[in-house]
Amino acid sequence: MAAEPRMFALYGAFRREPAITFVGWGVQLAGPDKAYLWGSTGTHIAHSAEQVAEAHRAFGDTELVWLDQPPPTTTGPVPRPGVSDVRDQVV
Repeated sequence: MAAEPRMFALYGAFRREPAITFVGWGVQLAGPDKAYLWGSTGTHIAHSAEQVAEAHRAFGDTELVWLDQPPPTTTGPVPRPGVSDVRDQVV
């Protein structure tokens, strides 16, 4: 199964003019060239949210914030609603 989309925000200030700030939000999808950012500096497409942030760090102090939780990475059984323990499940 493909990785779930993840939302992120990017914000910061220009080094040469710290009073001027930038902000944007984006989504990272599975696959190459699948991070999209829309913001005050334009629209950006990259391999990942981290790559978008790195490009912005070239001209400003930049923070990358994930707006959602990462998808679970467990490979074991997923509990059914109303079942308190995996051992109680009937397969």
